[in-house]
Amino acid sequence: MYNWHSMSKNLDKYEPKKIESKWPHSATQSGASRGKQAYNPDIIESKWQKLWEQEGFWQAVDFSRKPKFYTLIEFPYPSGAGLHVGHIRSWSAMDAYARKKRMQGYNVLYPIGWDAFGLPAENYALKMGVHPSKIVPENIKKFKAQIKSLGLSFDWSREIDTTDSKYYRWTQWIFLQFFKKGLAYQDDVPVNWCRSCKTNLADEEVLADGTHERCGTKTEKRMQKQWLLRITKYADRLLADLATVDYPQMISQQQINWIGRKEGIDISYEVEGVVEKIVCFTTRPDTNFGATFIVVGPEHPFVKKLSNSKFQPVLDRVETRSGIPNSTKEQIRKYVERATNKSEIERIAEGRKKTGVFTGFYAINQLNGSNKSDYGSP
Repeated sequence: MYNWHSMSKNLDKYEPKKIESKWPHSATQSGASRGKQAYNPDIIESKWQKLWEQEGFWQAVDFSRKPKFYTLIEFPYPSGAGLHVGHIRSWSAMDAYARKKRMQGYNVLYPIGWDAFGLPAENYALKMGVHPSKIVPENIKKFKAQIKSLGLSFDWSREIDTTDSKYYRWTQWIFLQFFKKGLAYQDDVPVNWCRSCKTNLADEEVLADGTHERCGTKTEKRMQKQWLLRITKYADRLLADLATVDYPQMISQQQINWIGRKEGIDISYEVEGVVEKIVCFTTRPDTNFGATFIVVGPEHPFVKKLSNSKFQPVLDRVETRSGIPNSTKEQIRKYVERATNKSEIERIAEGRKKTGVFTGFYAINQLNGSNKSDYGSP
């Protein structure tokens, strides 16, 4: 990759003569006052952008002896709308940093690509009535022209398209390696579902009021079978390696909170009257002697069983024994519905009002034989 000095040497022979007289530092509304030739960005910028691409100024060089530097943006969804100001805001900042590292003598890898698979592309294709295989390449072409017009210093020789079989064969290959090693597995987990976009969302994409940050639709929590990766197997390594990177303290703390490593034990509680156990994790097992009740979340398998018709005879016996009215099952159902419709932020907010509903069951404390009430709660 060229550093700043080698770029300057190569560009010298292309500079027009008497450049100062053609492009004065001052400018007024009158084109005539600017000199014989006014600055025309359509001509000047496209000329130099073409030169940069022809000369390969932004290409990382394989096996270069220069120190390596890799910087990466989130590859955009090639939607039909084209670029928006959010793309330009973050990319221009990253581009400035990439150029700075080149000027410092680094062999910079700054690639570009298209996150073209998934529901965003499919939903847009449905909206337009065109098959994704036809409309996605058209959208990519539009995006590419817009990005190049900005003069961003991406290495286009390493352009990636996630719909290209030469690319996704490797994502499939590495997934299979995870699966063989037991690091990829399926499980029923709570997800943020957007009915409008028909897709699951990360917690970061759901606003404090529970709406989707892009379309504004109220999201809902629901259980769904998902493929997961056992990142927790690498929690210690992820934490230790934070010492090897120069993240700002705020970012490092966010990573530590996201990894969420805690040391504690699991305590199993048998449920009175049924062949069920509820396992609770705690960092303070000593408090178990004075515990009076346990709480299960609305997505817990035990709560799910309460709505199962096969569990109804057990509920009937519990209601008869404890004097709970026959509406127990309906109360649980309504509470679970309210709880799952809360955003993750609402459910873990400091100072929130603690709520719950008694399931009618008791868990047995194995240390002292006492019964604990079992509550459903977010």
